[in-house]
Amino acid sequence: MNILRTATAALLATAGLGAGLPGIAQASAGDYSVRITVVNDSSHDFSRSRYRVTEGGWAVRPFANISAHDSDWFQTESDDDGGTAGNITFRTSDGGQFTITWLNPVGAPNEFSCDPSSRLSCDTDISDNGMNAEVTFTIG
Repeated sequence: MNILRTATAALLATAGLGAGLPGIAQASAGDYSVRITVVNDSSHDFSRSRYRVTEGGWAVRPFANISAHDSDWFQTESDDDGGTAGNITFRTSDGGQFTITWLNPVGAPNEFSCDPSSRLSCDTDISDNGMNAEVTFTIG
């Protein structure tokens, strides 16, 4: 009986592959996304100094400024070739800065980082770490 089950499972798996079912490496536009929220928990204003998407494109672009004790969110999404990735750097009104980097690749783990200058702190909260990731960075 186990041989029959094994043979049936192998046959179904082969038939599924032959039918052209989408594999992990096949992505369509918008299949992968990252929504990032930046919370300004400081008494200083943030000004965006540079930002770029290195894979995919912008779904919602970030504001140029985030006032003290306010927040903003932005989102990138995949194109037809894969996942989405990018980075953004903000300067603070007291001379500090921080850079946020994200990577949501096809077939590999997501990566998120925040690199603040010495006078700032950065807490990261990942609420969804899947194909449509959501991350909040609280800067203080």
